[in-house]
Amino acid sequence: MNEFEIDLSLPKGGDINFTYNKKSYIFEIWWKSKTSKQIKNLDNSYIISDDIIIWEKNKIPMWLFWLIK
Repeated sequence: MNEFEIDLSLPKGGDINFTYNKKSYIFEIWWKSKTSKQIKNLDNSYIISDDIIIWEKNKIPMWLFWLIK
């Protein structure tokens, strides 16, 4: 059985820092009036957007998170 580590924290840039097995991902919650300036130069950064239907590069549709149990 594999063990894994998960950690959530508040980063200096972006809204959520998600660490999975010692690899960090930055998520920015993107509302229609927001820009991507906060994560522009951050590695492994993604935008969670409420105004798209299909995953585009580093923009993830918000509705996909409803499927997570």
